[in-house]
Amino acid sequence: MSKIDARTHQELPDITGTGQPTAAATFETKALRTANASRLQKVRHPVIRQTAWLVLIWVCSVTALGMVSMGFRYLMNAAGFQS
Repeated sequence: MSKIDARTHQELPDITGTGQPTAAATFETKALRTANASRLQKVRHPVIRQTAWLVLIWVCSVTALGMVSMGFRYLMNAAGFQS
């Protein structure tokens, strides 16, 4: 097992020559795994929530597009063009 740099997540060379990680390196690696695991668990959302956001954003974009098109229609009618 090799030592991992916490900032770059890259493997560091073994400078002790023993091939075994130091106690501090082992603790640091375990702490990183625990921190990353807890961060990943906080990020996960239920599928229903993600789908609700997708539908909400779609409805808002369609509504905005409808409002812009109605604005163009009123402008065209004001200019004398009839559909």
